[in-house]
Parts: sequence; C-alpha cells; structure tokens
Amino acid sequence: AKEKDRNGDTPLHIFLCEKRSVSKDALNVLMAACPEAAKEKDRYANTPLHIFLYENRSVSKDALNVLLAAWPEAAKEKDRNGDTPLHIFLCEKRSVSKDALNVLMAACPEAAKEKDDTPLHLLCLSCENRKKDALNVLLAAWPEAAKERDSNNRTPLHFLCENGSVSLAGFQSVLYEWLKAQENRSWQSLMSLSDRPRIQKSKKELLVNVAHLFGQDNQNRIPPHDIMAHFISTKWWYGAWLVIQRHPSIVKSMNLQTTTKAAFLFTAGKRLSLVNMAELIKNEPELLEGV
Repeated sequence: AKEKDRNGDTPLHIFLCEKRSVSKDALNVLMAACPEAAKEKDRYANTPLHIFLYENRSVSKDALNVLLAAWPEAAKEKDRNGDTPLHIFLCEKRSVSKDALNVLMAACPEAAKEKDDTPLHLLCLSCENRKKDALNVLLAAWPEAAKERDSNNRTPLHFLCENGSVSLAGFQSVLYEWLKAQENRSWQSLMSLSDRPRIQKSKKELLVNVAHLFGQDNQNRIPPHDIMAHFISTKWWYGAWLVIQRHPSIVKSMNLQTTTKAAFLFTAGKRLSLVNMAELIKNEPELLEGV
C-alpha cells in the first residue's frame, strides 16, 4: 500500500483514478493499510482527494469522509493550477450533491472565498444540477460571492442568466444577494442582464420587473401594482418587500384582511427600515387596527 509505481503513484492514487464508483469499504481497507497515503501528491500536485473529485462523476459523502478523516488538511490543498478540491468538485461534476458539498464546506469553509473564479461562479457555470439547495450552501458560506466579478467582469448571475437548468428559486437566491450591491440597483445593470443570450423567459421577466423598480420615470414604466403581482405570483417575497420600500403607498391597494395586519406589520418590521415603516403606517393607518 506504500509502494509507488514508475509514475510516482501509490495504490490509493490508482484506485481513485480508475474507479467510476468508489466503494467505501474498499477505500477503508487501503486507508487502514497506509493512512499516510492520503497526504501523497502525484506528479501534478494532486492529492488523493483531488484525484477522487477529478475522476468520479458520482461523489459519495461517505467516501469523502474517509479521505478527509485521514487528512482534513487535504480540503485546503491546491493542485498545480491553484485549484482546491472544492473548485474541482464544482468544475468537474455534472450533478452536485448537497450532502457532498456540505462535507467539503465543513472541512474548509474559507475555500468559498477563493477568487478569481469563485466556487459560486463555477457552480453556476459548469454543473447541470444547479438546484437551489447547492446554491444556498455556497451563499450561506459567503454571500458576497454573488457580487464578485471574474477576470471578464462577470458575476455568478451572468452565468445563471444563460443557464437553462437553474430553477427560478435558485436564480432568485443569487439575485437577492447581488442586489445588495448599490451599483447593481440600476436600470442599466438589470436590463443588461435581461438581454443575455439564451436567458429563459421567467428570468428575463423577473429582471425586467426589478429594473422598472429602479429605473427613471417614463411612459413605458411597469406600474408598481403589476410588479408586485408578478413577484407574488413567483413567490419572490424579497421582491415584494422591494416594491413596498420603493412605493409604501401600495399597501393601500393590497386589501389585507384585518386578521393578517398584525402579522404583516411584524414581518415588515423585520424587513423595512424605520423610515419605510413610518411611511408605510402614515399611508395606511388602518394597519394598526387590532395591533
């Protein structure tokens, strides 16, 4: 288990390189025979963890745990291209498991902050299975990644605009963080994204509606009531609060039932600033009835 071949590869390297489905039991046998093999790098500066993530399309949480238990620092190591195991996992995989992603993130949370192409960029670009859960794991680790730009001045949202497999909910999660940058809250920024090639209709409509919230007054502007209706129909509640922030008087036309007013104010108080709350109550004093 300790010997190397003429290429400098250990049996562990070869096992992880040749297999398309890694057995946890077989991996445990090799690791028990030579635990230090987990730290051996091949001629390309790949650790066994790198090789495992390069070569296996189906990454099991159990196999990851075996390799990381033997050498937790492997999650921080970089190959000759400067890529961490997290980069390799997101770049090479065609289906990203939330469980496997959580294992890698727990082993090295700071890997989420690697630039120029952040892990969030790679997830949005290279993997077919871009479910909301996987996006949220990376956003929770480093929300600012949504605002980071690569060497071509693209944010992760640029890639999602051209990604037909991403869900609208996942797109909304990244858009939420992207909008926290003041420079992104402009007609030009939002409309340029909506004009990206291959963007799906649902994403385009979402961006256009947000753009009209921050655009200048003009005759063709979408009315706030229509924007609110669109956000509610797509269950994007942050968007609904954006409409209220920009147009507090819109609450008058929402026809809230008396029994829901207290809950509405409670939720609004967590989302809106004191200035917005004061204007909201000023425009709709009936909200205070029964509160």
